[in-house]
Amino acid sequence: DLRLPRATTDALRALAQSQQITVNTCVQAAWALVQPSPKEGWGLTVVEASACGTAVVASDAPGLRDSVRRDETGLLVPFGDTAGLRDALVRVLSDTDLRERLARAGVEWAARFRWDDCGRRSMAALTGEREAS
Repeated sequence: DLRLPRATTDALRALAQSQQITVNTCVQAAWALVQPSPKEGWGLTVVEASACGTAVVASDAPGLRDSVRRDETGLLVPFGDTAGLRDALVRVLSDTDLRERLARAGVEWAARFRWDDCGRRSMAALTGEREAS
């Protein structure tokens, strides 16, 4: 069980509120974001981390493998492979060149996704209309 004790989470929450720390501030300051989920609808959290210039280590799972470009914007590890997840995280944390390369590519990758484009594509899919090229 990887959950933090309640006292720890309460202390972190109080610190964040007292310092007006946002999630983006924390993600931008992080060297890596780890997403060990078994599946995601699409993996918005890893794209947001990429947009913040943060390297990603994630499960090679539905949704995440669509939002993380293997070995380009992040490292993908089979879901449930805790040793592999640990090793991938150690690689990212200990290899500055790798971490910075993943972060730079992640910023470029995330910049491709815009809410207005996503909304337009979603509406086109829901209504059966073809998008104009």
